[in-house]
Amino acid sequence: SLFQIVYAQSLVFDSAFGTNGMVIPQLSTSNGEYGAVITQPDGKIITYGPLHRYSFSDYTMSRYNTDGSFDTSFGTGGSFTVFSYSDEFPSKSQLKLLPNGKILTVRSIDVNPNPNLWDMVILVNRFNSDGSLDVTFANSGHYIQDYNTDLDYGFAIEIQPDNKILVAGRSSLDALVFRLNENGTLDSSFATAGKFIKRFI
Repeated sequence: SLFQIVYAQSLVFDSAFGTNGMVIPQLSTSNGEYGAVITQPDGKIITYGPLHRYSFSDYTMSRYNTDGSFDTSFGTGGSFTVFSYSDEFPSKSQLKLLPNGKILTVRSIDVNPNPNLWDMVILVNRFNSDGSLDVTFANSGHYIQDYNTDLDYGFAIEIQPDNKILVAGRSSLDALVFRLNENGTLDSSFATAGKFIKRFI
């Protein structure tokens, strides 16, 4: 199978990281890539991306120690699978590390059971620092936003100083932003009932 690549944060390969500065983890898949990478304050590295690029696919989230080895305290042996059916390739803006070590993600998933039809909705998840789903967030760890179109996409997530959560994306041709409270409920005090939608063309 093909592989996913993680590099140390340096313009020159760091020989103390992996093998000659490179880690090539085998994750039992082909054509996988990491689209989002963040570094924790302790130097550990979290990666997030689809197991099969450019196709509906499960995602994987992994955490590496500072030497490039899997952090076995995270997920199962350092990795876990994150839900399925998205055609989005994640960016760093879709992955946020909270000060308490918990992890927020935003992505789009297809909830239409018909394989020939799409109904994309926005999914926000919060994970504990060990990679387990934080069931105290929203609905057992999941917040789903559906704007009643077939094409709702979440592109970015940001944390305010008061710990409220801003999510930006689009609904069909409309730009959108909505805000969640820290516990994952929609913040009705933001814009119109928690949501701002605007068409610019």
